Amino acid sequence: MRKYIQIASLLIILCIPTEEAYSGTPVLLFLSRQDQPDSLGYNIVEELANLVHREIMDDRVVLWDSPQKETRIHPETLKKIEASSGDLFINARQLFIYEFWNLKRKNSDLNTLGFYFSNRSRNGNEIAYGYVDYNELADLLANSPVPSNANGSCSISFQEVFANKSYFYNVIQIGEKKVTNVKEAISLKEEVNELIKTKVSGLQHDCKRIEYVIEYPEVSTGESTMKAGLFLNNLQMFLNENREEFYNFGGDRIYSFHQPVYIVVNSATVTEEWRNTEAGIIQEFISMRIYVQNSPMNEIDSNDLSRLNFITDFKALPDFLSEKEFYFRISKINDQNIDQDDSAVYLKALQKWKWNELTEYVKYE
Repeated sequence: MRKYIQIASLLIILCIPTEEAYSGTPVLLFLSRQDQPDSLGYNIVEELANLVHREIMDDRVVLWDSPQKETRIHPETLKKIEASSGDLFINARQLFIYEFWNLKRKNSDLNTLGFYFSNRSRNGNEIAYGYVDYNELADLLANSPVPSNANGSCSISFQEVFANKSYFYNVIQIGEKKVTNVKEAISLKEEVNELIKTKVSGLQHDCKRIEYVIEYPEVSTGESTMKAGLFLNNLQMFLNENREEFYNFGGDRIYSFHQPVYIVVNSATVTEEWRNTEAGIIQEFISMRIYVQNSPMNEIDSNDLSRLNFITDFKALPDFLSEKEFYFRISKINDQNIDQDDSAVYLKALQKWKWNELTEYVKYE
């Protein structure tokens, strides 16, 4: 069983291996979980640890003892390391990224080799979990969106985050030289940022995945609540008059075909993508889920919606939903659940504030 190791010896272990596939200078980056800014909308150290841990435990990715890959750490061995250290891989607070940088004007490039995960014990010792090759994760990183809170942008992949270096990091080693001068480190990062601008389009905080609930409000507050009630009543009438549609969308899990009962709609949850443009917020319908007897039916997607001949307030359903003249409360933004008491403030923030600072706005509103 590996023992705790001090940071000094860890840096010796972290000598970057030679890779014939890449040209340039080997570079070592350090990311701390606690240093990641909330305005990004995600903590890449936390989310990468969660993603990689699942792959390791399902034996789809190999965890090595070090970048030299001398000893493989099997899932059962990792469990023993966690038990002996009193901590978990998913709690890793330190991420080392191995890269090759070619910053010359011709053929300039940045390539990632792999990731090394570690943590600190309560008494300050290092807990070394191990190293994973980037190439083993490449497809997964490209096709996995990073879970994000309300500040984040919808559908940003792990690969996009790493390609843009959209996280807080320190350059701690370049070639055989440890970087200890702050000005030198900042200069390197600025040079890399300029190179990145020529390689990728950058990340935009202009998209949110919004989930909201339309329900009967406890207290009527005007026309918007009346229209919410009208929508739910019309939806209820539609399902009772079109029972085949009710059963097609999972109503048979709530009532059997042989139960001639009146269908009672309690609420509906709508998922949309909102984009912040110069012309205002543009909304795109993704899905809707109706709740009958407080039980969820199947999701209704945009294709289903287009064929349903459902009219409310003299409007087709897509038009009625996009106008937002009815009462609703936001229940989720991206992967963050929104407390009912904060719904109105988040809506206000979406309408008037910076989209990568929504949580900060709500905190002080």
